[in-house]
Amino acid sequence: MDGANAAVDPVINIDHSGRHLKPLPGTGNCTRMHRPVRQNQRIDRLLITLEFYGNTANQPVIPALTAIYTYNTRPPTQHLAMHTFDTLPLTNSFAALPAAFHTRVQPTPLLQPAQLIHFNPAAAALLNLDPATAGEHSFADIFSGRQSLPGADPVAMRYAGHQFGHYVAQLGDGRAIVLGETTTAAGERWEIQLKGAGQTPYSRDGDGRAVLRSTIREYLCSEAMHGLGIPTTRALCITGTDDEVYREQIETAAVLTRLAPSHVRFGSFELFFYNNLHDELRALADYVIDHHFPALSDAQDPYIALLQTVVERTAQ
Repeated sequence: MDGANAAVDPVINIDHSGRHLKPLPGTGNCTRMHRPVRQNQRIDRLLITLEFYGNTANQPVIPALTAIYTYNTRPPTQHLAMHTFDTLPLTNSFAALPAAFHTRVQPTPLLQPAQLIHFNPAAAALLNLDPATAGEHSFADIFSGRQSLPGADPVAMRYAGHQFGHYVAQLGDGRAIVLGETTTAAGERWEIQLKGAGQTPYSRDGDGRAVLRSTIREYLCSEAMHGLGIPTTRALCITGTDDEVYREQIETAAVLTRLAPSHVRFGSFELFFYNNLHDELRALADYVIDHHFPALSDAQDPYIALLQTVVERTAQ
């Protein structure tokens, strides 16, 4: 990068056939991500453009998000009525599990009213949520934790896991709160989670907040991975304020709203396995089978079938 405030547009050009990788005419090294259109797929295309400011000598590189490039590769379905916040069917089946699995906790509102930084209509379509809701004043309040989403039963999940190469007996959601889940008319289940929504019992010494810089990065990465066909969480929106968050330097606060069929992870099982809590371990396995792999209930050994299925899917 030559000189301060130089700007480039590093957008990846990918053809799944691997045939071409070339920039668009007149855009320097800005390229467009291509993906072959399969029969009966619908693709929503927007362009990722990142502008980098700073230089490699003495300034950090700061990405500025100007647009998002997303794919919706689900087969087209019949037109479904769009939901508002009042009609969105929201429950929280994970919250119905015993207290050993989670802690009920409300989001902590930011000090200043939040603004909508970016909205992803392709992710909203997964919920059958009317994109017009993004223009409502309550949208930023709901997805920053200032206002409750009707039907929400917020929890922070408990789990163990490996951090920095070492096993940690208990981690848990230190700044993420699952509001609940919605099941669409097509039978798809999506959990709604706020990341950066304040402290939980698992925050340890953390402040429970996220900063705009890293929130933009996760937003971009999750949607880019989805565009590449890699299963991952989806990003619904970013909200933010001028509230100060202290990291290596003072930054501004943001909240990322993530969607996933489930936020259960390997560490959810490790928590109970390494503590010899076999009843809780079995209850968690039963929950995952019932809610996400119901066909495995008919297997000769549903638990072995669950293990095999997860191993195969992870390897793929």
